[in-house]
Amino acid sequence: MINKLIKVLNKNITQSVEPNYSLFDTTPIARGIERIYRKRWIARYWQEHGLLIYADLNVSAKFYEYNQLGIPQGYNAFATRGYRGKLDALEMEYGIAVRISGFDCPNMIVYGGGNEIHDFCMKHSLLYVTDFMTEKGELTNG
Repeated sequence: MINKLIKVLNKNITQSVEPNYSLFDTTPIARGIERIYRKRWIARYWQEHGLLIYADLNVSAKFYEYNQLGIPQGYNAFATRGYRGKLDALEMEYGIAVRISGFDCPNMIVYGGGNEIHDFCMKHSLLYVTDFMTEKGELTNG
């Protein structure tokens, strides 16, 4: 595993989102905690080697509290995935970023989700990154 982590460090990048391990409502709590620990360990390893890490907030609501473990109060770099029709999840994750960072406008990246998610990001000054597959569907269907 260390070789894969070092490979990232050799890519001449300065920032990364910590790895996302899928956590669903059906994931057992113990397994979820193990996955959260794993991504935080990797993120810390990369931080120790100079990368700015965006904390991954993209987990099911069942794991929101556990997923905040290891993110210190005042931290201000977050990322998540936007999903069409799931604005409520983004609102919750945005609220978590606000609480942890202490800022009304946290440093947060949102990847994809379509027009509704894009509009939320613009309203709250979040960085929206287009997911071209979602956008393609909206452009051809709308």
